[in-house]
Amino acid sequence: MALTNMYPDTERASLKREVGNLLKDAGTEDWNGEGALALAPKTVAIAQKLIDAFPPHIGRPDVNATPHGEVDFDWVIDRDVMLTISVDPSKEIAFAGLFHSARLNGCEPWKGKLPQFVNCCFERLCEAQNL
Repeated sequence: MALTNMYPDTERASLKREVGNLLKDAGTEDWNGEGALALAPKTVAIAQKLIDAFPPHIGRPDVNATPHGEVDFDWVIDRDVMLTISVDPSKEIAFAGLFHSARLNGCEPWKGKLPQFVNCCFERLCEAQNL
C-alpha cells in the first residue's frame, strides 16, 4: 500500500515558523517563571533544519520549548505509540519512542541528516500509523 504524503512542504514551512515563534515566548531566561533556560537562536536554527529531514509520510508533530533550552517534537498516536525528538544547542539529537512493547531511545550527533536510530523510530511510527 502506498503512503500518502501527510507532510507537504506547506506543513514544513508552517512548522518552521512555529519553531521560530518559540523564541518570542522562550527566548529569555526564566521564560516560564520557574527558572527555565532561554531557548537559543542556534537551537531554533538546528530544529528548523531538522524539519527538512523529517520523512514525508509522517504526521505533523507538536512542538514545544523545554525548560532545558531544547526544542521538542512530539508525535503521539495513542498511549502505546509515541515519539519525541529533542534538539539542543550542542547539535545533539535525543530521541525516545514507545512502539507498543518496544522502546527505543538515545542521543546522536546532528550532522545534517537523520541518524540511523532516529530513522528506525520514524519507521516504527509509520508502521503504527498504518496498523
